[in-house]
Amino acid sequence: MVINYQDITLRDMKESDIADHIRWRTVETAWKDWDGPWAPLSFDDPEGFRQKKLEQKIMNAVPFLIIFYVSSTSRGFFDVLYHNPAGIVVMTVCLGFYGAAYRLSRRIVEINI
Repeated sequence: MVINYQDITLRDMKESDIADHIRWRTVETAWKDWDGPWAPLSFDDPEGFRQKKLEQKIMNAVPFLIIFYVSSTSRGFFDVLYHNPAGIVVMTVCLGFYGAAYRLSRRIVEINI
């Protein structure tokens, strides 16, 4: 198989490549000492990072704000969800999904680019 992109070609190893492979693994090993990453390991834009963290905090608060708004403007609207066994099960599952989404959003924001 051969993959070409601009001036880079990736292909399967051939028998003629074995000598070069052995040389790179035994004699010319300076490439192993390189400690440079392919991409920066830290976020270069601290203001953008703060903005993303703030956005994540706001998005995590939105479901609670919606529940507060609906319950304060429409009394009894959530009684069906919180005052019978089926509603309790459904809302517990939803709370589990929310907890998983919260943890995932924190992990995504903490990814260094």
